[in-house]
Amino acid sequence: MLECYHLDPKLVYLEVIRFIMNMAKALNMQVISEEIETKEQAELIYDMGCDFAQGYYYSKPRPFV
Repeated sequence: MLECYHLDPKLVYLEVIRFIMNMAKALNMQVISEEIETKEQAELIYDMGCDFAQGYYYSKPRPFV
């Protein structure tokens, strides 16, 4: 018998992000995270080993000068 359990979408997304970041690192690539809007998101990707990040948490978009 197959039992299905409800998976928290947030946990699924985090595992996908973690997998992609690990794959990039294994290929000696640097990782950039976009759309970072909160301190919690910034801390999470930092803890995951992200190399660079951008988003409203850091600065609103600015025009080219």
